[in-house]
Amino acid sequence: MDPLIYKIIHLAGVMALFTAMGSMISTTCDHAKKFSGILHGISLILILVSGFGMIAKYSYGFPGWIIAKAVIWLALGAFLVVAKRKLISPAASIGVILVAGALAAYLGVMKPF
Repeated sequence: MDPLIYKIIHLAGVMALFTAMGSMISTTCDHAKKFSGILHGISLILILVSGFGMIAKYSYGFPGWIIAKAVIWLALGAFLVVAKRKLISPAASIGVILVAGALAAYLGVMKPF
C-alpha cells in the first residue's frame, strides 16, 4: 500500500482520538460516553495499524522516537479512564492531551533520536 494512505489513516485516527477524548471530558450522558469509548478504541487501532504500516514501508526499525510514540499511544489509551472518571479537572485533562499530542507530532516530524 502507498505510504501516503498510511499517513491519511494515521491522521484520521488521531483526529478521531482527540474527538473521543474531548467528548468523554465534556459529556455527562451515558450514551455519549459509550460512543466516545467505542470511537476511542477504534481510533487507537487505526493509529497502531497505520503506524506500524509506515514503519514497515519506510524501513525505520525501532529507533527511540518510535518507542517514545508507542509510550504516548499507551498513555493516551489509558487516559480515557482518567477522563471518564473525572479524576482531574477537564481543563487539566485537555492540557495533558494537547501536550501529549504535540509531543507525538514533534517526534513524528522531527525524528530526533
